[in-house]
Amino acid sequence: MISVEREGLELLQFESTYLDDDVFSFVTTRNKAKNDDPYSSFNLGLYSGGNRDEISRNLKQLSNVIGISPENIFLPHQVHGVKIGIIDEDFMSFDADSKTKALNGIDALITNIPFVVIVVTTADCVPVLLYDTKNKVIAAVHAGWRGTVGHIVRQCVEHMSLLYKTRVEEVKAMIGPSISPGCFEVGDEVIDIFRSSGYDLARISFLNRDSNKYHINLWEANRLELTNAGVPHSQIEISQLCTYTLFDRFYSARRLSVSSGRFVTGIYLSGQKNHF
Repeated sequence: MISVEREGLELLQFESTYLDDDVFSFVTTRNKAKNDDPYSSFNLGLYSGGNRDEISRNLKQLSNVIGISPENIFLPHQVHGVKIGIIDEDFMSFDADSKTKALNGIDALITNIPFVVIVVTTADCVPVLLYDTKNKVIAAVHAGWRGTVGHIVRQCVEHMSLLYKTRVEEVKAMIGPSISPGCFEVGDEVIDIFRSSGYDLARISFLNRDSNKYHINLWEANRLELTNAGVPHSQIEISQLCTYTLFDRFYSARRLSVSSGRFVTGIYLSGQKNHF
């Protein structure tokens, strides 16, 4: 990923879309965090605790940096489910309260409206961005282990195909910073859920002989979801950045506790040059 800084704010950009004039994708960081404060210093987690005034200020700073009004930046209230929200003209006609209500219980967003920013908030879970390069459709997906088990990424690709005539061979996919397989230890019950959901455990998990515990590779699980849906392997970018290891740079619920901040991974459509 490419690190850029503007107005004192660090953003990471995916190489896949960095030079694309039609789309802007980004990941925020903790932006010079204080080690003794799990919410410092650029928390955007509206639903994970923290100071609401600080979150509003951070959102405003992000808005200034990317050049999009805060009213056009949409953060769903994620619940580790598989419900997908569509940001269309009907949604955009809602008042603010109705928009907030419509985003409740949503773990992925899809839109084709320019200058509308869709984001997901994470702190170890896997953020996935999708971009239909021909029809100009984008998606932001929150794929924690429960969402991955529920095949939320594949469902998003299917929604894009059904609603916007997306062809999978024209999709770029970006898997953002999240917990790495070496750090994602799980119990046998989680392994059983992945098995029953149809995953090939030989490809997405391994047994740690020292702890006698299984680890799951959520990066590979979601990459397989994409390739099984027809997205070319060459068009899938994986950041390879582990939030648990790099907890001073990214929020990590496993490392800092669930009561900690959240960073965002977002994307929007634009007809102008977006790389800094």
